[in-house]
Amino acid sequence: MKEKKGKIITICSMKGGVGKSITTCLLGKALAREKKRVLLLDLDLFTGCLDFLFGIDCRENIVSLQEAYQTHQNFQIESYTTSISDSLDLVASPKNLQEARKIESKMIPKILSSFQSIYDYILVDTNTILGEIGIRLLDFSDQILMLFSQSATSIKNTKNFHLLLKDVPKENILFLFNRSLGEEETFTKQDCEAILEQKVEMFLTKDFFIPHLQKVILENQFDQVLMKLIEKNSFPLQKIIKKEGDQND
Repeated sequence: MKEKKGKIITICSMKGGVGKSITTCLLGKALAREKKRVLLLDLDLFTGCLDFLFGIDCRENIVSLQEAYQTHQNFQIESYTTSISDSLDLVASPKNLQEARKIESKMIPKILSSFQSIYDYILVDTNTILGEIGIRLLDFSDQILMLFSQSATSIKNTKNFHLLLKDVPKENILFLFNRSLGEEETFTKQDCEAILEQKVEMFLTKDFFIPHLQKVILENQFDQVLMKLIEKNSFPLQKIIKKEGDQND
């Protein structure tokens, strides 16, 4: 039997406020609904919020997981994850700045490799600022999902970021135009393709807009709202799963 090797998808953006973390959660829920086993790994080390969005108090996080690697010969990596729902788990970001500084870039491939034998997909949420950890992560990713919004700054930064990734195979980079933020329509998909000089493979429509988002989060309704959106609308999974085939079976 072929050894299981989960697909690592890094969700990134070069501007805050474009819906990166919420899109990570949407994608995770959509894949889990397709009977895939999915891990959300929050590597937005300084401003990570996936646990907050889902209203989960995580006993463990990426820092305690790294410490386990450094101090124990044998441990259960699953014990450092927190269940969100069936088939969907989370490794939370650090609790404070002091913890975040402890993460070592050399540990990222080791942690990801361990999870690949357990999960079909590892979705990694990231910070908007590239550092040594971010570069190591991008090198290790099977697919990079570059998220941008209607903002001219977001589109400009996305184009600049893509230029930095000139050595990454084009088929490993997907552009996701997020139109679900409730922003005034400024650019069309075709406008974005002309500016980026790249095909925009994925398109998140206004149907995924979450009204009263802050209230939804504070009332711990985020998970349920995501599921209702996914059940009502078609999340654009085709480009992400079409090349997977039966490699994880």
